[in-house]
Amino acid sequence: MLRLEGFGKTERGQVREHNEDAFWVDNALGIFIVCDGMGGHAAGDVASNSVVDDLRTFLLTKTELLQSLNPEDPQVPETLKQLAQQAVEHSNSAVYQMTQKNPGLKGMGTTLLLMLSCGPHAVIGHVGDSRFYLYREGKVYQLSTDHTLLQEFLNRGYIAPEEAKGHPHGNTLLRAVGLEAKVEADLLYCEVLPGDTLVLCSDGLSRYLESPDELATFCSAEMLEAIPGELTSWANQQGGRDNITAVVVRPKEEQSSDTLRVPTDEYSAFYKAMGLLQANSLTHNLSLQGQMRILNQLQTVTYEAGDTLYAPGDTVSALSLVLEGRVDCLFQGEVVETLHEGSDLFPMALLEPVTTEESISFPVRTTLLHLPGQQFRRILRRKPWLGQRLMRNLAHELGQRLRKTRSLYLHNK
Repeated sequence: MLRLEGFGKTERGQVREHNEDAFWVDNALGIFIVCDGMGGHAAGDVASNSVVDDLRTFLLTKTELLQSLNPEDPQVPETLKQLAQQAVEHSNSAVYQMTQKNPGLKGMGTTLLLMLSCGPHAVIGHVGDSRFYLYREGKVYQLSTDHTLLQEFLNRGYIAPEEAKGHPHGNTLLRAVGLEAKVEADLLYCEVLPGDTLVLCSDGLSRYLESPDELATFCSAEMLEAIPGELTSWANQQGGRDNITAVVVRPKEEQSSDTLRVPTDEYSAFYKAMGLLQANSLTHNLSLQGQMRILNQLQTVTYEAGDTLYAPGDTVSALSLVLEGRVDCLFQGEVVETLHEGSDLFPMALLEPVTTEESISFPVRTTLLHLPGQQFRRILRRKPWLGQRLMRNLAHELGQRLRKTRSLYLHNK
């Protein structure tokens, strides 16, 4: 059985008088936390340590639930997401109430990276500018998005990426745990594969990275428990202008007679879905971060040979991608097109529901990935930077199809 194992290290750094970072690792329950406090003298470490303590207390009450999860259960990702959301809300409320009772703590808060895992499944709750990186097959990807004014400027195109380094608003947080009565956390699902390494860190480390790939040498090291210390030492050597915290996590294979083993075909299906997204025009040139956010919204459904997905006159409200098998498109009982692996159906349904004039059925057992239009439009609202890229790709693809249709019409006229 695959489970995640992690180690952490925190350092005061070369400049700060005290450490406002905090972390917690619980390998038995698969819980990993990094917090970077803010709020001036003493308040920052109060916030970060309070959140870690509150999360530890809250999540330990969920021990029975966490231990009962079966990695083969398809509901595990959603269960972990709900638990992560509850945990973030609980800790935010605890810190906010503390500041209301003690005026001397007013304005304190903390960033938060909370990762809950079960087997290969990991859900990350993220608030602030602490970062989550994924090392996979020699490359490092930043999967979290900073909740800073600088990142918002970049998302909206107000400044160019080359202008970001040293920008005065680089550390101006738009979200933090404890500042308001309510906080919005980004929730990201990641399926961890053999060979992956995950890094959760405060900006005391990430501020020195010119590129995420600078972490690759550290992440490829065999001794997992040594990596956090190597990372914090490296950041100290770069100047150590802030507190530095790193938690490094890696999947570990364990044999157990009383637990079910996660089938290897789950990994191949995951790779295949990622491959489809990377090849599909909708997600062309998206970062792995963007692809993972789309992958999180996909619904996987398997149909048997002879099943019908849509009949003429049905309303379609989702884009579909063929993961495995074949799809027949029939008009008045005749097959007019057969779609194979990698093909998509009804991209316009992402923008608004459409009415089909054809019948969609399956000549063989077939698995589709569905992206509901409602979820797509939710991405457009909540992640403008990602929505802008998706809309540009969608417009380009629909334009190509329109030109192809017009060409066929003129040719057959």
